[in-house]
Amino acid sequence: MKKSKKKQRVMAQLFTAANLLQQKSGKALNGLTLRQYMLLTSLYGLPDKKAGLSQLADAFGGTRQNAKQLADALAAKGFAEISASPADKRGVIVSLTPTAEEFLRQNEDAGEEILAPAFKGIGEKTLDGAIECLDRLIANLQNGDRQK
Repeated sequence: MKKSKKKQRVMAQLFTAANLLQQKSGKALNGLTLRQYMLLTSLYGLPDKKAGLSQLADAFGGTRQNAKQLADALAAKGFAEISASPADKRGVIVSLTPTAEEFLRQNEDAGEEILAPAFKGIGEKTLDGAIECLDRLIANLQNGDRQK
């Protein structure tokens, strides 16, 4: 297979895998989307359990607008609070609610429940190669904007 076709196949496979992961996550995450869950876990991993939209967007590879949409959806479900940033009048701070913290503590294995079947039969060496490839792909995509 030509290199250009391999590149197209990798991107198509990434897209398909992301969609399948999203479909399979709903049940394990009690109705949260995978991206909502990722935003929650990103917040949960921060010392203050709160962040601005730019920090959140960087944490999971989305845009500020996407982070805002996810935060709004989580706020509607009682998992996040959105407040004005004291440092920037235009900015907002997203913080976890006690409900979200309890949910994450009770469902700390939810990510593994989703991922274990997806990675069945994939060895350590293959995972290392995939990580290296994806790290390089992401770095190239991030740096592409800066190289113009």
